[in-house]
Amino acid sequence: MIMHGVTPARVAAFLAAAILGLLVATIVFPAPAVATLAPPTLIFDAGGTPQARWVNKTVSIPIWVQCFGNPGGLSSLTLSCTYSIDGEPFASLSMGTMTTASIGNGNYEYLRGGELRVGPGPNEDVPLSDGKHTIVFQPTLVEWTGGDIVMPIVVQGTPQSFAAWIDTTPPVCSSFTINDPTDSQSQAVSTAVKLYSTASDANSGVLVMQVADTLGISDTPKWYGRPYLPVVDYLITSTSTDPHNYDHFVWVRFTDNAYNISEPFVRHISVITNDVDPPQTPIEGSDNGWHSVPVTLTLAPRDNVPFPVTTYSQIDGGAIQSVVLNPQETTTVVVRAPSDGSGDGVHTVTAWSVDTVGNVEDKTNPNNTVAVMIDTKAPATLATKAASVIRGRVASLRYKVTDTRPGSPTATVTIKIKNSHGRVVKNLKLGTQIENIALVAHFKCRLAAGKYRYCVHATDQAGNKQANVASNKLIVK
Repeated sequence: MIMHGVTPARVAAFLAAAILGLLVATIVFPAPAVATLAPPTLIFDAGGTPQARWVNKTVSIPIWVQCFGNPGGLSSLTLSCTYSIDGEPFASLSMGTMTTASIGNGNYEYLRGGELRVGPGPNEDVPLSDGKHTIVFQPTLVEWTGGDIVMPIVVQGTPQSFAAWIDTTPPVCSSFTINDPTDSQSQAVSTAVKLYSTASDANSGVLVMQVADTLGISDTPKWYGRPYLPVVDYLITSTSTDPHNYDHFVWVRFTDNAYNISEPFVRHISVITNDVDPPQTPIEGSDNGWHSVPVTLTLAPRDNVPFPVTTYSQIDGGAIQSVVLNPQETTTVVVRAPSDGSGDGVHTVTAWSVDTVGNVEDKTNPNNTVAVMIDTKAPATLATKAASVIRGRVASLRYKVTDTRPGSPTATVTIKIKNSHGRVVKNLKLGTQIENIALVAHFKCRLAAGKYRYCVHATDQAGNKQANVASNKLIVK
């Protein structure tokens, strides 16, 4: 179609003016730029969130708040961080100056760092007691737009949690024994021993058991660590140049997962590795005599090493009695003497000992057995026949001492001669005489003529005296 009055030149001039007008409008009335910033994020030291672990000292938590993006027409922006411990209200974290770095295409990296110190000490940002604590960090971005009215925009990033586990209390050891879980033995026959211990920790748990052994209680232990178990095998390594020094001291202490160390515990133990000689057990108190009362024998075992021995005793091959004796200790064995005579006779007592390393004394040795003789029955006397003698000649007095068996075979005999008034006018001390046979006592009679009685007295070897004195007539002419 042909338009009247419009030429191609006029059309070209119109289009050029229109385009120029649009360009002038864009520059003079610019549209405001839009900020494109990502929400802030947290960066912990060494990257990522540190693994939870137990500590007994200050926990320093370096942390950065980071943000990327194009600030657009913002007048300013600020990065900050708050924290909450165990659900308490949030508090502001003290932070340093924010840094800005261009990363191209109008985008920037914004970074601001701070540090939180928590722990058991009084000088921390936040003192913490023993236990498990959770710290929540919240990153925040605040944007301020331009123009006459400042409009802050708050953008919170994703919160992150940090675990702070505090343990300042050392483990507690409630028992420590050697070779016996119920009672610590003080002797051993080998340097290889078993250690029994009970240790606990209220917070982080027992991690390591440290063991050492020394020759002296004042020596410095050289600790050897191993994972804690209630029962462990241990080899005593301390040695002495003195062959008679058997003393060792075994030490233990315990470390928890926060590296708190308990007080050391020490036990004394004597280790015997070169003893081949059996002990000896002297039996004291046996006199090879007869007794009318119980007889107490003393067993006094001796060994060439100063350690306990087990001493055994046996009466007449009967039940075996045993007792553990420390060096220089003794024990006794009693041979009874019942008044009914049931225990009368000859008894044998055998004693022997076994030392700590198992050396056994030979109980068949003659020195390991003694005899004990019991006699509780009194003898009886007889004046078997009246006697007659001419003064100045030898008189013969017939008598007999009887005693039940078993019992002492002899008795000490005295014959007392009394006049008609009952007064003793002569003593015949006949000494030890055999019992249960007829006997005659002879003496040269110088008594005045008259009537007398001779009385027979007897005491057996156990000291029993006759109950009734036998007597008979003696006529002196």
